Amino acid sequence: MKSTGVLAMALFVTTAATSLHASDNQENLQRCRAAIEDSLGENTATRLYDIRNRRGGDRLVIKALPGQGSSLMLDCRVYRDGSMSLQSREGLVLVDPSDKREQLTLSR
Repeated sequence: MKSTGVLAMALFVTTAATSLHASDNQENLQRCRAAIEDSLGENTATRLYDIRNRRGGDRLVIKALPGQGSSLMLDCRVYRDGSMSLQSREGLVLVDPSDKREQLTLSR
């Protein structure tokens, strides 16, 4: 009987933690999409490929399809301190968390 209570509590804690991650993931995805639109233009379509939750922050892999030009695979990292970075797989940095100056944009 005691083990059933422990199992039920473990299931509850796991479910609660999973739902917290899900809401964080949605917030992070919205932040990344906003940064992509700022950098590549408002008519840029995006597709989420992967989310990795790590101790230092979350990594989202997103494919961006600008209105004009070829598609880009982007790594968007949202750190625990609230900062974020966005860079292409080729190493082009679109948003750098340590740089507070105007970021690189590829749109007009």
